[in-house]
Amino acid sequence: MKVALPMKDLTKYKTSESHLDWEKIRKFRTLTELIFDAQDYIKNPYKGKKLKKHPDFPKKPLTPYFRFFMEKRAKYAKLHPEMSNLDLTKILSKKYRELPEKKKKKYVEDFGKDKEVFLLNMSKFREDHPELVESMAKKSSNVPEKAKTPQQLWYTHEKKAYLKVHAG
Repeated sequence: MKVALPMKDLTKYKTSESHLDWEKIRKFRTLTELIFDAQDYIKNPYKGKKLKKHPDFPKKPLTPYFRFFMEKRAKYAKLHPEMSNLDLTKILSKKYRELPEKKKKKYVEDFGKDKEVFLLNMSKFREDHPELVESMAKKSSNVPEKAKTPQQLWYTHEKKAYLKVHAG
């Protein structure tokens, strides 16, 4: 497929922005962009948001409030079966805010312990899977920029025109 690509397809979309025919705004992606994305996906299928779906990815610890919520929810649901989940959540969040610091401390300490374990597991995950944790800044330079949306192109065009008229 790469062989069939036009030679000049790698030019950045931004350069032709000023010569745009506004009646034919680009509403598609070039074949080159699609191929680069496909190759990138094949090299690293868990990149970005999908990284969290990796089977070895460690789970984040529950926050102190959520620990409290999970512990108390079943009890309050039995006591007040007529309440909706929304009302139950409102009551429990109010209870948590009113909870004395001594009782909150238990949940905060548990969270701290689990967070340390999570950070250790995360560093181990990074060591075991360095190719999956690439930073977004390390994109290769031969990949063309993503096309701007029609609204972005229109705004840029209008801004340039406005600045020409109101230059001062």
